[in-house]
Amino acid sequence: QNRLAIWQTPTMQQGIKAMWQAYRSWKQAKQQTPEDVLRISRYFHQYKDAHKDFKKAGKAAKKAWFHSRLADLQHAANIGDSRALYAGLRTVAPKKSSVKVQLRDPQGQLQDPSTQLAQLTTHYKTLYAADADPTTAGPQRQAISIDVSEDHGRPRISETLHMGTAMGSDSGAMVQRKCSFATPTVVDRHAQLPQQLAHFAGIQLSLDLSSAFDLLDWRLLDRALTSSGVPLELKNQILSWYSEITYVITHLGLTAKVQAQQRLRQGCKLAPLLWILSLAQIYRDLQAKEDPLLTQDWMCDNSTIYADDIHLKETMTSVQGLDRMVHRFCTILDELRANGMVINLAKSAILLRHRGSFIKGWLRRHLITTKDGNVLRLRSPEGHLYEIPIREQHTYLGIKISYHAPSRCAVTSRLQAANQAWQRLRGVLCSTRHLALSERLQLWRTTVLPTLLYGIAATGPDEKDVLTRCNI
Repeated sequence: QNRLAIWQTPTMQQGIKAMWQAYRSWKQAKQQTPEDVLRISRYFHQYKDAHKDFKKAGKAAKKAWFHSRLADLQHAANIGDSRALYAGLRTVAPKKSSVKVQLRDPQGQLQDPSTQLAQLTTHYKTLYAADADPTTAGPQRQAISIDVSEDHGRPRISETLHMGTAMGSDSGAMVQRKCSFATPTVVDRHAQLPQQLAHFAGIQLSLDLSSAFDLLDWRLLDRALTSSGVPLELKNQILSWYSEITYVITHLGLTAKVQAQQRLRQGCKLAPLLWILSLAQIYRDLQAKEDPLLTQDWMCDNSTIYADDIHLKETMTSVQGLDRMVHRFCTILDELRANGMVINLAKSAILLRHRGSFIKGWLRRHLITTKDGNVLRLRSPEGHLYEIPIREQHTYLGIKISYHAPSRCAVTSRLQAANQAWQRLRGVLCSTRHLALSERLQLWRTTVLPTLLYGIAATGPDEKDVLTRCNI
């Protein structure tokens, strides 16, 4: 029933049938006996009554549909499932107009459907089948056919999902600790707490990985599963499952197929866990290099990974500390790059705050002014050059991070996000046609309010920020 449109429900179908039967009887009476005015009038009023009943049934079905969606939204809010909450929000909010895709050639000329399909196929082959070169991909893995019974598969899946839930909970806790530790450290030092410091600098690096799940190398995944102690049979099942994935492209009535040779499927329940294991393998490789500046303790204290969002931070009091920071950050960037990750430097951001004159000469060597703003130029030990924009604030995990009034920036950004959610649902929340006031308030509490409060607790808002929220 949840997959049916409102007009497809049995109640509405019966109303539509009865209304059109009455309409046909009225029209037939007008054609067959035009002189019998009373008979025609009786059929017309029957049609009017059927039409009125149909409209009444439509309103009742729409109200029932809203009640069902409201219950789903309330359940998602209660269990903290943000994905289901925003998916439900999109179903309730007014629909956006769809955009028709029209591909053009490099000269800007229009293309016929077959040429457009060929262009799409080339793009997705580059994205999903980049390992077609045997020198890059290595020997092709043969498909594995395994007969798994329900009794055998259910415990394995439950165990895997439990592991993924536990790791997700740990990551969330680490992000909250990072938000409550990294930024106030430099803010407190700027305020001369707990003791006066004449020289200090704080830096945060928020990385944006382009198409992170799409570019994951299966060889890295293979090593990650082995190093994590995943049983050989389960590892073979996972790799065989991914190696058999085929994507079907449909465009303007034409279809094409692309055989996947890399990436994780977004939406797959295993994908977040496999991604975490792959990044953990990258960190293992970094530790295996035994770099004295990039120790396990430093990576645990100064880096946060949540899905494909990577955050690094460092606090320095000397030029030597700044150079060590560049070495550490760039070594991690080089390792990500060596494993096929593409770092979008334009969307990444560096937050920088400093006090004292020790950093002036260092900034003259590394700071570049462009038409789009200041950029920090860092060169890695392997010779790669990274030019990352310097921002006053940046969005990380849905929260604004900043060295300047971070809690105020976070509250302001969440107010904007809540206003966007309110504007999308305004037609439903302000309308008296479908939902009662109590139900509209419940819809607001399950959609707009969680959007407003998301991540605010991790920023430690002061009393003024709390009062601002209370006045909303």
